Amino acid sequence: VLPLDAEGYLGEVANAFLEGFAQSAERYGDVFTLETYRTDGAPASAELAYRQAVADGARFVVGPLLRSSVELVTALEEAETVPTLLLQDTPRPTFAGQLGALPLYTYPLGAEAEVEQFGALAVAEHPRRDIYILAQPGGLGRRLVAMFSRRWTPQPAAYALRVRTVTNAEAWIELHKELRDLLDDTKAADDGGPREKIHPPAVFVAGDAEFASQARASVPTALPVYVLASSAGGLDGSGRSLLGLSGVRYFEMPYVLELQRGGQPQLAADYARGIAAGLQRYLAAGADAYSIVRRSPYWGGARSWSYAGLSGTIVLRDGRFIRSGVPLEIDEGLLTPLDSLAEQAGFIPAAEACGADVADCEL
Repeated sequence: VLPLDAEGYLGEVANAFLEGFAQSAERYGDVFTLETYRTDGAPASAELAYRQAVADGARFVVGPLLRSSVELVTALEEAETVPTLLLQDTPRPTFAGQLGALPLYTYPLGAEAEVEQFGALAVAEHPRRDIYILAQPGGLGRRLVAMFSRRWTPQPAAYALRVRTVTNAEAWIELHKELRDLLDDTKAADDGGPREKIHPPAVFVAGDAEFASQARASVPTALPVYVLASSAGGLDGSGRSLLGLSGVRYFEMPYVLELQRGGQPQLAADYARGIAAGLQRYLAAGADAYSIVRRSPYWGGARSWSYAGLSGTIVLRDGRFIRSGVPLEIDEGLLTPLDSLAEQAGFIPAAEACGADVADCEL
């Protein structure tokens, strides 16, 4: 395993993933030897760690995490012979053609993978609906829209992905009218024939908690609403008020928020709950990574394969593992190392942050 030594939340993501991976290995009681080769985030460091792992006789390599390092590893000769589970996608044009031909597989972590899960969730929960993204002006809205648009693939092609940037009160009024018109579940055919059933869209909100509150007030209550981020302070008063509203699915994304600000995350007490929930997902993702690696004889060479994991149903398509949906339940045994990680980072423990019920963490 090629974990990442880094400060801040990104380092905690890497530690949570590694902890989940190691805990899963211990739970299975396999005879495999688990070795870690630390990297500092520089591509040269990842290359050195990867080459050393191969030289030491690694049967399977997991990592690296950062995209720049992943791109470098895919170009190494060693990657042609040693099965490797890369923890990030890469935009290299030739990479997609290599998947399946070479023993390279991607298991994306991070913000892009999280947003992709929400897109898959919307399609699964609301089939035959268009998707609306309501974007807040500024960097956070643009980033979330870009990630969602890049990762979400309409199936079937009849789906439409519509982005609306809302800047003022007049824009909210126009949006409400547009969505209200779509709620009419019938429309007359152009030729005056039988009336055709249509399906109203699912709405994703890309912005902070205040923006999400405005969206919920402007979007007809019959439409499902997914909030992809909150304010930089975490679950503040306006964010918490959204949790009790019918039809709202609220997802705390501290990883995205940290990248948006370009600095250290704010460690306010109310923010810790979102961080704990995020680390819990990465912990579960690490456990699932080990589970799918140990099952590699079953999916090796296959173009499609699926596994019901802790972090959601994991589907292999043409060399890429996709976590479709979000976990409905987390093994309580995974919370113990999470508590330790939270204490080390100065966060409140998961049990205190999320309450006695693990489901409370599912935001």
